[in-house]
Amino acid sequence: MLAKGGAAKRDARGRLSVAHQLDARSPVRRSVLRVGTIAIEAALIGQNIAPGFNRDFVSEQWPWIGESVWEEARQEAEQMARYDQPLDICGIDLDPHMVEIAKMNAAEAGLSDLISFREGRAEQFRTDAQYGVIVGNPPYGERLGEQREVEALYRAIGRAFAALDTWSVYILTATAVLKRITAARRRSGANCLTAY
Repeated sequence: MLAKGGAAKRDARGRLSVAHQLDARSPVRRSVLRVGTIAIEAALIGQNIAPGFNRDFVSEQWPWIGESVWEEARQEAEQMARYDQPLDICGIDLDPHMVEIAKMNAAEAGLSDLISFREGRAEQFRTDAQYGVIVGNPPYGERLGEQREVEALYRAIGRAFAALDTWSVYILTATAVLKRITAARRRSGANCLTAY
């Protein structure tokens, strides 16, 4: 069973918001993600592995759906998977405990060879790669008194990612602060999606 960290519910909502933006056929192969579910989902999408590939479903017991239907669906999903698709995915989080949980979950999903995880701050991210995708799920500042710290963090992230003008950036947040910060990036023509 996969372990859950504090942001598991937000990560699950976030992956639904950005999953359609991650296309394994795209030349973009490098992703930097908040550690957790999104990194694992990106690897599954990148290799075209069907959702629920390693689980059973209650509906498999329904008598009106024959066993052969399920077997055919599994075979089709297996044939469509591209297990040899090279990916470069890195999950970054401040919390070393969350990094360890993410590593365990990636191993449980059979994806630990596709995703690297490390401790770090999003606003300190640097790369020489010309193209890539960033999917971020920074803190929302849900507690009273955190709003200023979150706004400062979002500004620092905006400055750090400004130099990555050929990268696509997707940030999941519950606050409109990031909308103002990312408006200039959108005006410049760079890909930027802020999901609320």
